[in-house]
Amino acid sequence: MAVEHKKSGGSVWLPDDIFFSILSYLPAKPVARFRDTSVSRSWRAMLSSAPFVQLHLRRANRPGQLKVFFHTGSPVDDDLPVEHFFYTWQQHGGPAKKLMHHGFVGAFACLITKPLHGLVLWHSYGGFFVLNPCTNALLALPNTKYPLRNNRYMYWSYGLGYCLATGEYKVVRLFSSPCDREAAATCCEVFVLDAPTCWRPTAQQPRADNTVKVKVKDPPVFLNGLFYFLFRDGSRHHLGPPPLPVANLALDHELNLTELDGCLCAYYGESCSRSYVLWLLRDGDHEAAQWEQL
Repeated sequence: MAVEHKKSGGSVWLPDDIFFSILSYLPAKPVARFRDTSVSRSWRAMLSSAPFVQLHLRRANRPGQLKVFFHTGSPVDDDLPVEHFFYTWQQHGGPAKKLMHHGFVGAFACLITKPLHGLVLWHSYGGFFVLNPCTNALLALPNTKYPLRNNRYMYWSYGLGYCLATGEYKVVRLFSSPCDREAAATCCEVFVLDAPTCWRPTAQQPRADNTVKVKVKDPPVFLNGLFYFLFRDGSRHHLGPPPLPVANLALDHELNLTELDGCLCAYYGESCSRSYVLWLLRDGDHEAAQWEQL
């Protein structure tokens, strides 16, 4: 595709690669607006292509530029409406910036996952949703409204991931603690976004153990193409492989998982202070990987 603007005095020609590069530096909202309103099919195809999306992601997430994503909490006064807005704050970039003009009044209960390429996973009493705060695009995931149809389990956990090989965004959900004797101890399903499909079982299922459970408040950590689920059994925690850095914790300590500096991180908060105890698992995909306490 070549970009050409004809004028009375001649024409100006812009090579495809330069036009491609210029648009990749724009914020997500102007790019989406330009794509949706463009009269050129070739432009729309280019702005939706995997190479452009990946280049835009790399340039929007350059290393050394700390950007904090957060949302407003619930009001203290019960008479005030519950509204959730999204903001970003750029290091050395002035005040926080609101990403959306309209809040979700009383709609969402909690944020499930950290942003993944600008997408976040939300949970509410109306089900699970994938939201792009920059464009206000919202996708309601099918069969996620409680109570679930044909639900045979007491606990479940949802996570959001991305497949680099196919360029697909996927939501996984893991069920545990069956209330049906004929159901498997655990069941894992996957849903591909923007695809004419439904929930389907994953090729590999987690180990069968009726004594462990997962919860919505413990979403899996997506790291290097893998989902890491945390199983709980009373005061015990399970993650394998690799095993957790501590086998047993005090009853007032609750272990959690997250991603920190590109590594799997396990942490818990001290009950008598505002301090956290953290471990990092470097080279987590290697069999000999060891936890390192910070």
